[in-house]
Amino acid sequence: MKLTRRSILRKASTLPALTLGASGFAAAADCSSSPTWDAATLYAVGDRVHHSDQNGIEVLWEAELESRNAEPSRDSAYWNYVGDCGSGGGDNEAPTASFTTSPASPAPEQQVSFDASGSSDADGSINSYEWDFTSDGTTDATEQTATHTYTTAGDYLVTLTVTDDAGATAASSTTITVQADGGGTTGDSMFAPFDHMTTNPETNLIDHYQQAGNDAVAAAFVLSDGNGNAAWDGAADMLVGEAGLVSEIQAYQDQGGSVIVSFGGAVGTMIAQDTTDIAKIKREYQRVIDTYGVTHLDFDIESADEAAVDRRNQALAELQAENTVHVSYTLRCQTTGLTSHGQYVVENAKSHGVDLETINIMTMNYGWVPPNASTIKDSATGTHSDLTSIFPNKSSSEIWGMIGITPMIGVNNVGGTHELADAQEVASFAQNKGIGFVSLWSLDRDNGGCPDGSVSATCSGISQDPYEFSHIYNQVQ
Repeated sequence: MKLTRRSILRKASTLPALTLGASGFAAAADCSSSPTWDAATLYAVGDRVHHSDQNGIEVLWEAELESRNAEPSRDSAYWNYVGDCGSGGGDNEAPTASFTTSPASPAPEQQVSFDASGSSDADGSINSYEWDFTSDGTTDATEQTATHTYTTAGDYLVTLTVTDDAGATAASSTTITVQADGGGTTGDSMFAPFDHMTTNPETNLIDHYQQAGNDAVAAAFVLSDGNGNAAWDGAADMLVGEAGLVSEIQAYQDQGGSVIVSFGGAVGTMIAQDTTDIAKIKREYQRVIDTYGVTHLDFDIESADEAAVDRRNQALAELQAENTVHVSYTLRCQTTGLTSHGQYVVENAKSHGVDLETINIMTMNYGWVPPNASTIKDSATGTHSDLTSIFPNKSSSEIWGMIGITPMIGVNNVGGTHELADAQEVASFAQNKGIGFVSLWSLDRDNGGCPDGSVSATCSGISQDPYEFSHIYNQVQ
């Protein structure tokens, strides 16, 4: 999820942008040098074409996978959305489409309110609004705010299309889940922000707790020391049990805090990558449980090593057979849901009998789109669809309860900002849907110490009060 204390800034510009398939943010794209999509043509990874989306908007697409006769669309695994083809002429900048819904998961016959006042146009004004509440291609309303009532349970894709005063358009979509049981629950989520334990020696878990009020924390990151031994940041001088963190973790637990130990991250080698010995992998996980007295292990998977995934899940299944231990996976995502590798991780865990409590998606560093509330809700909704396919016997509310959301607060490494207003909207969404886990990256960044737009490990890059994001996301509990 983030970088080690030795390379956090040096590596910041090289974090891979996540693959995207849909957008709540539209920037004008130059389609003049790209051909029109042709069903008979074999496209290689990286090829670009233009083709209209489901709303009739001409869009520039980039191939994520080799394909022939795979029509580009916002929910396609083969194509990534780049941007709407510029239609305003000259240097006009396309508008941004954004809207909120309330409630997000209504009961049948319950009125839903839609508000597009968050839409904007950097170099002009919004000229028109078009709402499609049921994805049937018709315009159902044309005002900035609108209401709609769904009579039957189901998932409904809502699309807002805005047009600026120069004729450029942008669209944003989200899914409304109408549930016969009245929708999601509230107050059942866990808020456990990530704390990179070695980033800032001036802070500790108790300091954070006293100001953020978080009664759970995800302590990051345990990696391999190069020989398959569990070590903080993978450092040979920070082996689990010898790194001086036992007393800090114990002090937080003595205050009633719950500690999740997170393995992995964006940099370093995970234990299951460094050894093929399943028994040793399990022993190292057991060492963490015994050393810190924890019952929840998280695995932040950011490499595509399928052999390591298989070994890890074998070890976890054996570990759970001998311990009461909760397991969560923190995974990259697209705006359409899990990546193909993320789906493999979950499916492989299921095949080995691992009891997965949470699939926590990293709603950050998208690249093509900003990490705002609309994008995050799209990612969560897509993940719900992915998990429904993997776990067909679970109810919709049970699937929402398995989902976790972790934004990078403030300025993201690859551009875009998760603002305080986004946090408020995402927190409400999590409550409405009954999302089981909410986090943030990271506690050391939850302050306004660098309001100049900087990307830093110790401040958010925006103007904010200390721990303001934590106070917002604490509301989900």
